[in-house]
Amino acid sequence: MAAEERVEASLSRLLAQVFTPGKPIGDPELFSGRSVLLDQLRQDLLMRGHLVLFGERGVGKSSLWRTLLAGRRVQYHSASSDDTFVSIFLRVLADLGAEGAQVGVKDAGEFSASVGKQGGLSLGGKKSTEVSTAPVAPHELNLNFVLDGLRRRAADVDAIVIDEFQQLPRELHPQLREVVKGLSDNVDISIVMVGVAERSDELLTQTGPGSYVGRHIYLREVPRMTNDEIRGILELRERRFGVRFDDPIEDAIVRISSGYPGTAHQLALRASLAWVTRARVVDSLMWFKRGLAKIGFDVPLKLEKVGVNVESRDLRVAVAGLVADFRANHQQVAERLASLDSSPRCDKVTQILRVLRDSTSTRVAVADLLTRSQLGRDEFDQLVVSDARDLVVRDGETYKLALASLRSFIAANEYLAGTAPGGGVATR
Repeated sequence: MAAEERVEASLSRLLAQVFTPGKPIGDPELFSGRSVLLDQLRQDLLMRGHLVLFGERGVGKSSLWRTLLAGRRVQYHSASSDDTFVSIFLRVLADLGAEGAQVGVKDAGEFSASVGKQGGLSLGGKKSTEVSTAPVAPHELNLNFVLDGLRRRAADVDAIVIDEFQQLPRELHPQLREVVKGLSDNVDISIVMVGVAERSDELLTQTGPGSYVGRHIYLREVPRMTNDEIRGILELRERRFGVRFDDPIEDAIVRISSGYPGTAHQLALRASLAWVTRARVVDSLMWFKRGLAKIGFDVPLKLEKVGVNVESRDLRVAVAGLVADFRANHQQVAERLASLDSSPRCDKVTQILRVLRDSTSTRVAVADLLTRSQLGRDEFDQLVVSDARDLVVRDGETYKLALASLRSFIAANEYLAGTAPGGGVATR
C-alpha cells in the first residue's frame, strides 16, 4: 500500500472512532446533551429507584444509560421474545458466579414461571437439552432465591440492564416488578429497563397490584434531541479533535438529523471521510509523514494536528449517501414521496408531512394537524388515504410518519434540491 493510502486509511479509522453512528457512545467525555435528563436519572438512582427508559429507536437510549452508569459494575442482558424469568436472572447470576446458578441454558423458552399470591415465583417446564452445568434444581427457584443470590453478589454489581425490553412477553412484567420491589427493600442493585416505545405503557404494564410505578420504578422518556444538543455533538468533537464544520454545514447537519444523534454521527462521518478522500491530506504535516513513511519511519496520526475542515461539497456527498440508503431500504415509501411532484395536491400533502416532521412528539392529534395544515377534515382524510398513502399512519385520532427516518430523508432531499427551510426541526 502506498504511503498516501496508508495515511488515508489511518485517518479514516480515527474518524470512525470519533463519529460512531453504528454503536453507542462508550466514552462519557464524548457524550453531549441530555444534562437535565441525566441529572434526573442520577437522582432516581440515589433514591434506590429502578428505571424504565423508553423512546423512539435511534434517539440515543443506549448511549444515555452507558453514560449514566459509567464507572459502575453493570450486568447486561439483551431481551428476546423467547426470554423467561429463568433465562434472564439465572444468566445474570451465572455471570456473577453465584452458586447454584444454571449456566448455558440455550433453550430458555422451555421454562415457565408464575407469581403466587404471596409474591413467590414457581417454575416448571421441560428440562433444557443444552446446559453446561446444572447444580441447581429449577423447581426450587423463587423470588427469594434470586434476591439471595444477588445479595451475596452485591459487591460485584451495581446495576442490571435489560435492553430491548419491548421484546419481552408482557406476562413477565409482574415477575419483574416483584424483583424490583425485592431489590428496593433488600439489595442496593438497580435494574434499568430500556426499550423502544412511544408511550411508557407500551413498554411496561402499569396497572394491577404491585405496579410500583412512581415509588420504586421511574418511567423516563428519552425524546429526540434538540437542535442545540445535536449541534453540541459536532462542537464537542471540533474542540477535542479539530474536526471542523462551518456554521452553514453544521446547520444543515442539525436540520437533516431531525433530532436523531445517530444520523448526525452518520452525516458527520461520511462528510469527514469525503474530505479525506478529496483532500488527500495536502498540508505540510502530512507531506512530512509521507516522507518518513517512505524511508521506514511511522509517526502516529492525531486528528487535531491534521485540520479536517469539512466543506459543503463533502456534506453533499454524505447527504447523497443517506438518501441512496433510504431509497434502497424503503423503496415503496421513497417512490410514493417522489410521486408527489406530479400530484396537483403536492403542496397540501407536503404541508401535512411538514407538520408531522417538525412536531416534537411522534404522534400528532388530528385537530392539531388540521389547524396547522389549514385543511378541512374531509379533504385531509382524502389526502391521507390517497396521495399520502405509505407516508402517514393513523392511530386512533392521531397521525404519525410511517417511518421515523422519513424526517431525515425529506430534509436531505430539500438540502440536495436547495429548498431547505431555515427553521428545521422545532427546538424543544
